[in-house]
Formats: sequence, C-alpha cells, structure tokens
Amino acid sequence: MQVSKKVQFDLAHRLTYHEGKCWNLHGHTYTVEVVLEGDIVQVKKDPAVGMVMDFKQVKEILNKVIVEPYDHSTMLYEKDELVEMLKPAIALGMNIHVVKYMPTAENMAKFWFGELSAALRSVFIKVHCVRVWETPDSYAEFNESMDFCEKMADVDEVPEEIPLDMQYEQSIEDVAPVIDDEPQVCTQAVEEACENPNCASCSLNKTRVDNRTWPAGTYPFEGGIKEA
Repeated sequence: MQVSKKVQFDLAHRLTYHEGKCWNLHGHTYTVEVVLEGDIVQVKKDPAVGMVMDFKQVKEILNKVIVEPYDHSTMLYEKDELVEMLKPAIALGMNIHVVKYMPTAENMAKFWFGELSAALRSVFIKVHCVRVWETPDSYAEFNESMDFCEKMADVDEVPEEIPLDMQYEQSIEDVAPVIDDEPQVCTQAVEEACENPNCASCSLNKTRVDNRTWPAGTYPFEGGIKEA
C-alpha cells in the first residue's frame, strides 16, 4: 500500500554552469512530495490501525528533514564562486547550504530520497519515491528502482566547447550522408528508393536517401537531422 504527502517551502539556488537565466541567483516555491510504501497496520487499538502511517507523522518527518532546514534558505554548489563571496554572510548565520552537488531539482530529489529513507528506517516504512516540483508543471523524481549509488559526474569537468556542426558529425557520422550545399534534383519517383545522397526531393519528402530511412517528421542535412 502506498501513501503520499506534500510540503511546500521557498528556496533560492543558482546553477553554476547554466547558460540561461538560472545562472543568476534566484528562488522557487518548491513542493516536495514523498510516496511511502508499507503494510496497513492491523494491530487492534494501535493509534495507526488501518493506516500505513499517520499523515501527521509523515508531515512531521518532512518538516524535520526538509522544510525546517531549507525553507527561506539558499543552496549553492560547493565550488560555486559565490560561496567564497558569501562567507561573511555565512559567518553571520545566514541560512546558506553549501552542497556537493549541483542544486537542481533532480539532485535534490535524489539527496532527499536518501535522507527520508534513513529517517523512516526505524519504523519499517519504505520510501517509494520523492518528487521535487520546481514549478507547478515541472518536477523531478527519484524512486526506488533507480540506482542510488550511481556516481554523480564531476560538474567541474566541463567539456571543451565543440562547434555545433562537429557535434552532429561526430554523433551520427555513420548514419547521415553528406549533402552538398546545392542539392541535385531527384530523377526518380518519390515512392522509390533514391541512391542519390544529395537529392532534395527525396529528403524533403521523408523518403529514402542513400538507402537509409529517416525518422518521420525529419529530413537530413549536412552533418545531421533537422525537424521538418
């Protein structure tokens, strides 16, 4: 049997290497949902008889593990340059969490899954999943079927920037034919397989080019595949 409980709180964070607005220090009203799994209590006169766990108890644990420590706080990756700048604020007692992972909804869900699992171990309740809602329509989930021990990539290992055309050529060079800047006109019927890799008619009509079938809604271009 599964039961679920949600809590809500406000938290600021920054994504150190993000190329958009999330590079800036900003905040969200997070909703964290935990789904618990266990047997229904059958012991007569037990306060929790007929329940997996009293929702009040679930809320108390969520408040203790997540809401109280993180509400109206800031979460930063430990190697973020802002950490050094905010040391005076930390020394004054401002609620700033310096963590070993990039503070994304995905990593928060994974981290809090472990924290809640440890908190509930003594009452023999299993955490089925944790969902972290960053906005009303966007959430990340970590559940029991995922590998909790999976090694997190070192976020400092930022790959050298690769030109866009090289990225496509490297990833599908064995699949995509090279198309000239000035494609030739197809001389065969659209329904037939065309042997000409530079055929504009075949590629734009999603037929076969160079004996390869392209995914529906796409067409080949030099170095990759584009949406039609």
